[in-house]
Amino acid sequence: MAACGGGGDGEVYPDRTPTLAPTAAPDLGTPTVEPPPPAEFKVAFINLQAPISSDANNVLTGETYDDRLEAIIAQLKELNPDLIAFNEASWTREHGSAISRLAKELKMEFFYARANPWYPGQSREQSDGLVKQLGFEEGELVLSRYKVLRGETRALNPRTGEPGEQRVALHVVIGVPQPVGEVDVYVTHLTGGGDRTRRAQASDFASWIETTRGKGPTLVMAGSSDPQAESTYDLYPGLGLHEAGYKLQLGTCCRETPIGEQPPLKVRTDYLMAARWTPLAVRLFADQTVSRPDGTVIYASDHNGILATFPFAGFANPAIPESR
Repeated sequence: MAACGGGGDGEVYPDRTPTLAPTAAPDLGTPTVEPPPPAEFKVAFINLQAPISSDANNVLTGETYDDRLEAIIAQLKELNPDLIAFNEASWTREHGSAISRLAKELKMEFFYARANPWYPGQSREQSDGLVKQLGFEEGELVLSRYKVLRGETRALNPRTGEPGEQRVALHVVIGVPQPVGEVDVYVTHLTGGGDRTRRAQASDFASWIETTRGKGPTLVMAGSSDPQAESTYDLYPGLGLHEAGYKLQLGTCCRETPIGEQPPLKVRTDYLMAARWTPLAVRLFADQTVSRPDGTVIYASDHNGILATFPFAGFANPAIPESR
């Protein structure tokens, strides 16, 4: 598995990790017919709920993980999004690489940023060694049906204060059909450290978006795993970013257990935001149970996912308002 991630103390370790399927050579004797331009661009965002929980007594996240990941893959195949962002994408010695499995099953290009384990001042090689020793890593992941043109990662400041844990942001630029062109995509997961730390990290993230995005549309997926956390959404509208389903009050967090029917989620901790692009439709996914072979029912994650559909037809590129 290839991985990339931002180091501590401002170090950045960009690394592009494509997994494109081989393309058959064209038949040069047959005139090429240009396919019609796509009508829409679907974006999905979900927290995968890594198999190793911070609660040592919670074994259900690991015990259900393979079935949960299979449920996510099946739903995403049905939804057929063009871009997917994940929080808590992981590799463990016991469960293998969710990153590789998702990219292979969904036949999409991927770019991944390790969030932890990563101690302050560690080099990439030292962090790789720690991953092998501990048998675990998790971070942020983007899958794209279109080509990833370039990518980078950033360790957000300040750190959470937890040993070996950093919060990381991922940025990729993907090339999509005209009239849209290049799209800047950003992903982060702000969890732990308390409200003051999360807000400072969100501010660092917002500043990075402002200084690195291009002139096309911007898509931002930002999640948290603490239903009691103070919202940081107010930091983003000044950048022209607006949450795709904010007015719908879609609940995304958090179930106490993945097993059995649970009440609908009411707390919003996961945001899919866009600038210079307005979605046609927004809905939840992975919000219903699926059946396991033994007859029990499970949810794919402790979070619900968000699916937004953006138009290609009639796309215009309005100017982003001046930041605050």
